[in-house]
Amino acid sequence: MAAEAQNFDQVYPVNRSFIIGEQTFHWQPMWWRDFGDMVDEAVALSLKETRAAEEAEKRGEEPEESTLADTYERMIDGIVRYLEPSEVESFKAIVNDKAKRISHLQLSELRDWLREVTNNRPTEQLSPSAPGAGSDEATLRVV
Repeated sequence: MAAEAQNFDQVYPVNRSFIIGEQTFHWQPMWWRDFGDMVDEAVALSLKETRAAEEAEKRGEEPEESTLADTYERMIDGIVRYLEPSEVESFKAIVNDKAKRISHLQLSELRDWLREVTNNRPTEQLSPSAPGAGSDEATLRVV
């Protein structure tokens, strides 16, 4: 009897929706090349910021630091890479609508959830550990 072929078209959950700002959005698996480009861009940005800081330090200047708002703009750009293209503008409108009051916590949780679900990792909370006093002692000894 032949073994059933593994179907890699079914590695993602069927329900690909989430709600934020009282609107439902749909995520899609990121194409492998887009994922690679996203990682490459993040590495390049980090290197650019590091080099700029080193150059400023050599000149005796304070390095230009990115703002927290810049960080959240990059986070939003990362989130929209997962969205159905037809929903990107609606999503950006909602997160930028002051009346909707989308918080930094909601954005962080959404980003983390998308990373988990698109990488087929569990999104459930781990079970709590047993209560106890704990220990300050090292558990590894170097001999």
